[in-house]
Amino acid sequence: MGASVCVLVLRVMRVNMGGDVPVAIEFKYEPDHARGGGDTPEIWPSKLNPSVVFWGRDGVLKDVQKCKRYVSENRCDLALLIFVDEGGFFRHRPPHPGTQWEDWECSGESARSISVLRGTFGMQPPGASGGS
Repeated sequence: MGASVCVLVLRVMRVNMGGDVPVAIEFKYEPDHARGGGDTPEIWPSKLNPSVVFWGRDGVLKDVQKCKRYVSENRCDLALLIFVDEGGFFRHRPPHPGTQWEDWECSGESARSISVLRGTFGMQPPGASGGS
C-alpha cells in the first residue's frame, strides 16, 4: 500500500512559565476518500468510514471553540484554525462562526480541488484580512 505523508513541524516558544504562546494553531486533515478505493488504495478504506475528522462539537467546531478560548483567556495573541479537506467531504457544510472556506486548485499528476477551512482569532497577522 502506498503512503502519503504530511509533515507539519512547528517550533513553539514558551513566553512565560504559564505556558502561554505567541501563536496557537489547531490543525486537522481529512484525506480524499477516493484514495481509499480502487485496486491499490493509498489509505485503508476502514479509516475513512465515515470520516477521519468529526465536524461538530467533537471535531472541527471544538477546535474553533478552543481557538477562541485561547485568545479570550490571553493564552496567546493569535490562534489559527486550519482544516484541510482534501476530497471535499465536508465542503458542502457551512463554515463554523469565525471561519471561511477557501478552494485551492492543485495541478499536476493528481490534479484536484482541495478545500481549506481557516479561521484567524485574536490579532491579525501583517497583511491579513478577514477572520474574527
